[in-house]
Amino acid sequence: KDERLMVEKLPFEIGQQVALDDVLMIAAKDFTLMGRPTIQNARVLATVEELSQTEKVVIMKKRRRKGYQKNMGHRQWVHFLRIDSIDHNVTAETFEAPNEVAAIRINAESSNITI
Repeated sequence: KDERLMVEKLPFEIGQQVALDDVLMIAAKDFTLMGRPTIQNARVLATVEELSQTEKVVIMKKRRRKGYQKNMGHRQWVHFLRIDSIDHNVTAETFEAPNEVAAIRINAESSNITI
């Protein structure tokens, strides 16, 4: 909780709450839950805090003995998420987000989220 994550750019606005349903592992001081492949009835609520770019990644191409050198680079757009809550005993009735929160479910197959 209250941890900050850097993920690839997502189609959300800053300040919007996001519900992550495909949870692979939950760890605390006294227990650890691991999914096969995901944990059933688990959900992570996070808030989008910031949209920025990463540091520049420099790519250099070179061919030996040909006099060919090329420098390229790019900066990747990323979102910073603040973890609000981690729930691992969510029932089917409470699995949907509260009405006052504009939560959006992310499907792990469609977006590449790395922590």
